[in-house]
Amino acid sequence: MPNIVLLSKYPLSMAARRFLTKIKVFNKPSRSFSLSSSTLADDVVPPKFHIDLPGVENYGFEGESSFMRCKHGAVAADSEEASKVGRRILNLGGSAVDAAIAVLLCVGVHNCHSTGIGGGFLMNIYDPQRKEGIAIDAREAAPSEAHQKMFIDGNPPPSSTHGGLAIGIPGEIAGFWKAHQLYGKLPWSILFKPAIEMCNEGFEIRKALAFTILKCRNKLWEQKAFRRVFFKGDSDHVYGLGDTIYRPRLGKTLTMVAEHGPSVFYDGELSDLICAEVQEQGGIINRHDLRTYEARVKPAVKTTLGDNYTAYGVPPPASSAITLLILKVMDGYGLTPHSLDSDEKQVRFYHILNESFKFAYGKRSAMGDEYDSQTEKNKGIEQLLSLILSPEYAEEIRERINEHKTQPLAYYEPMFEPQTDHGTSHCSIIDSDGNAVAVTSTINTDFGAFVYGRNTGIIYNNQMDDFSQPGLSNYYGYAPSPANFIQPFKRPMSSMSPIVVTDSNGEVIFIAGGSGGSRIISSVAQVAIYNLWLGKSIRDAVDMPRLHQQLIPMEIELEKRFPVNVVHGLLARGHTISSFRGGCVVQAIERRHADELWAVSDARKGGAPDGLGYKHITKTFQNWFRRTFQRSKEQKFLEEEVEKARLLSPK
Repeated sequence: MPNIVLLSKYPLSMAARRFLTKIKVFNKPSRSFSLSSSTLADDVVPPKFHIDLPGVENYGFEGESSFMRCKHGAVAADSEEASKVGRRILNLGGSAVDAAIAVLLCVGVHNCHSTGIGGGFLMNIYDPQRKEGIAIDAREAAPSEAHQKMFIDGNPPPSSTHGGLAIGIPGEIAGFWKAHQLYGKLPWSILFKPAIEMCNEGFEIRKALAFTILKCRNKLWEQKAFRRVFFKGDSDHVYGLGDTIYRPRLGKTLTMVAEHGPSVFYDGELSDLICAEVQEQGGIINRHDLRTYEARVKPAVKTTLGDNYTAYGVPPPASSAITLLILKVMDGYGLTPHSLDSDEKQVRFYHILNESFKFAYGKRSAMGDEYDSQTEKNKGIEQLLSLILSPEYAEEIRERINEHKTQPLAYYEPMFEPQTDHGTSHCSIIDSDGNAVAVTSTINTDFGAFVYGRNTGIIYNNQMDDFSQPGLSNYYGYAPSPANFIQPFKRPMSSMSPIVVTDSNGEVIFIAGGSGGSRIISSVAQVAIYNLWLGKSIRDAVDMPRLHQQLIPMEIELEKRFPVNVVHGLLARGHTISSFRGGCVVQAIERRHADELWAVSDARKGGAPDGLGYKHITKTFQNWFRRTFQRSKEQKFLEEEVEKARLLSPK
């Protein structure tokens, strides 16, 4: 077994090590190294394997990503079961938004360490009829009693990540309702049934959840509600890969929301339970906070790429604009499938890509929520966003990039200390009418605030940690960004970057997003560049080895499969290379031909896509329909069941 460097205060047990060996995390030692041009050697054989335990999406899984050709609709999620549910919703005549809601509800059950109704999301919707992009901001918000120094004045440092004080006002359910009101076709209650069934009838633990349960077992053991779900009886043995677990309390909560709509969550029976669960863990969310929360609907940010493409994203607090800036900069270099033909061309490409990352992340450090409160817009953020999306600024960056060498840190104009975020889950969906959804959902770090609602079954977010905190400058001399300081009802900045790209006819050709904190921006940009300009299929684009550079610290992180010749070339240009401390998981769809969709779920986390057209639904769908919808033996027709659910759904 290779030597392991643990980046956590919790050691891995022998059971954990055996599990990691079983799922092939230890099958091949990772190349972990830190090099600069002064240490260039002929052979780089690093000695250690890193497991980054906190935050980032680093499961250590390898292999080819799961892939599917589809015709009339496609779903790519990081849970195979959730993708299947999305396909079934599309097959019922549901819209891409309907499928997205059902998928995320199921992901919140299957990958509950990453997302769930105790968190929030950022959704990018493309409407081909109107040829416009719509964004829904259902990001968690700071409670009314929150203030800038709440994690400084007398509160220990873990209070921003663990416990009730770390919890922001959940936005997931409000966002689902808003999206459904705008673009839903099926009854609201139908979208909840698959997740409710999983909770009540049990679901099988897959690799990602099994890995994270082992990783966090010491912390999970501290709270009885977590022990009841993830530990076997009264023992200290956790449920593992292939075991079946149940979440009946969450099933009851979802049933209430399905029957009564979001009002029961934000201003009804559930809101009292939610406030009690948060407050008994030291939190400050109250009924007023829940009652006044609203998901925001905004025009998508967009930019043109060449003469053919338009890319759409979600405005701040999302980072889609930063991803679009990278694409706009790289668009000016005339990239083609031949841009990687030789060692020299590869080094040039990755050098300018890395330089574009530096400028983009420098601007991200000044970003924050578009709103300082529930209603007041931040003029400074509006102006910064306008600059970032302007063609002139992309041209200015290209003029400043030296293709032969890197520059000192100050050259890239970092404005503030970068704020690092974590975790998440993403799904990409397109329906038979060409409507597209890219949505990223999160509870932040693994298992959020480690608060499990003993009555509701909700795992609550720790999104308050995504705010910047006033105080001392960081190691590099940069102060935290005031644009991301805590204010009541403000929403923290996020690296989530769901994007949709259309061609000159307004037809969707590319949908993507990722999970993995600050690495989302660089990873989504790379997948888009590989696919749109370098001629890679969506599967190859997702599977290509990636680099990450976020300016501070000014070093390139490389996945271990990165070509050695490129490493040497980047070192020769003055870059510093370090180990890849954690990955990003991308779920993507491309329109490969006029009548063919390709969907991919990243192997870095597992999961699998699904879709309509080339994989016909027979007994599997019929059995699922019979279990889920049939009220009596006589009611056998889909139309009758859909109409029943429509009448029962909250208006």
